[in-house]
Amino acid sequence: MVADWFVGREIVTAMSIFISSWPLGIGLGLVAYAPLAAAYGWGAVMHVAAAVALGSLALIAMLYRDPPAVRPSAPSQLKLDLTSREWLLVSLAGAV
Repeated sequence: MVADWFVGREIVTAMSIFISSWPLGIGLGLVAYAPLAAAYGWGAVMHVAAAVALGSLALIAMLYRDPPAVRPSAPSQLKLDLTSREWLLVSLAGAV
């Protein structure tokens, strides 16, 4: 979604902010969840994290709109034309 909204020269800034948000969120979680876990236990931390994720999903579902000048594309078809070696390697990676 970030790449769709920031096509052109703004994409570098948008992606750098997007990538920086991950460690920032982890750091905030480490600071906020430790006192919560000490006071209410690890179960409360899991419930709060799930509630934040669910709230974020709900906000995206309610507020997201398509970027301007995006044309709908034709639906793509699934093709499974891999070689036997590719199937073997994918199966091996999946088994690991």
